[in-house]
Amino acid sequence: MILILNFFLFFSLEINDGKITKNPNMFGIGKDATGITLWFLGFGIMILMVYLFILQSWIMCILQDKRKDKWYTQSYKDGPIKSVIKLVYYIWKNTEETLHSRNMWCYIVCIGFSLGGLLNDFFWFAFTMTYLVIFSPQIMEVTRAVWMPRKRIVSTVILSTIILYWFAIIGYVYFGKDFDEVVKGSNLNMRRTLIVIFDSWYKFGLGGFLADNGRPAIQDEEENYSIRESRIAFDFLFFFIVPTLLLSIISGIIIDNFVERRANSDTIAERQNDQCFICGRKANEIADFSQHTKFEHNIWDYMFYIGYLKSMKAEDLQDYTDIHVRKCLDDENNDWFPAYQDFVLEKHQLALKAKKEKRLMHSGLSSNDANNDD
Repeated sequence: MILILNFFLFFSLEINDGKITKNPNMFGIGKDATGITLWFLGFGIMILMVYLFILQSWIMCILQDKRKDKWYTQSYKDGPIKSVIKLVYYIWKNTEETLHSRNMWCYIVCIGFSLGGLLNDFFWFAFTMTYLVIFSPQIMEVTRAVWMPRKRIVSTVILSTIILYWFAIIGYVYFGKDFDEVVKGSNLNMRRTLIVIFDSWYKFGLGGFLADNGRPAIQDEEENYSIRESRIAFDFLFFFIVPTLLLSIISGIIIDNFVERRANSDTIAERQNDQCFICGRKANEIADFSQHTKFEHNIWDYMFYIGYLKSMKAEDLQDYTDIHVRKCLDDENNDWFPAYQDFVLEKHQLALKAKKEKRLMHSGLSSNDANNDD
């Protein structure tokens, strides 16, 4: 629905009666029909986001509260209106837990943009594509590659700003006429010079910007070349430090992080396709690996089993296996997984060996004491 809305929005915004966004006209069907279509699509997206927000909030509240069973059963006994009121109150009471989720914030942001499109201007609907960015694993992987090294990127940007500030001071003091010929009035104060440098360095490189639009470092004056060594040094240092080094550093940070995350993802995917997550056996050790992971050791069966145990009260569990696994889950102990049995057995054998050595050492010390007494 979000893609359909933005597809219609893309082909409907045009200058109509001197206005850009107030009178959309999609495929020539008229502004009224286009406006109604966009409005209904935006309203549908808002209702969908509200539903998803309430649904996930309801699930999170049930799983996080200790009295979930009591509230869950009571909510079904009440009428729909009373249940909705209870749910809103429950979400409000557990705001910290409810909003401690990226998905919940995504729903809230999309609801806000939908309201902006319905009440203010249709172009706000374009930002509902935030939902696709958050819930697409591939897009989020690229986003994380930029977000994870944010401290290093911010540090590099701060360093770039400081260096640009230094070049602005030098340009204002020594090359003010060059900037004034390019942009009239840019040499009135250093602030304007700094703005021109910020605007031009990533578009042209400062040397190329001044050379193409103002006075070059090497001038031809009536067949006599005039070389300005200071401008040559200024242009070279700026081009070498800012566009070449600093931008390469930022690009390198992002690329290295993306390659690292890609390698980790490939390793995880390889392990998923070559090793059973539950029992830890390799694919070449199992006759039919796909059947084994699908029916015998299906990971989702274990997930549902964990969810079942988490939803039950400890005193309501009767089976010894359920009680043992629930205790392991509460203690954050994964020894009940088949994959950990070898480690548990090895750990148990090491403990027995240590106990045996301690017993032998104790018996040896006792015999030595007896000999000394004799």
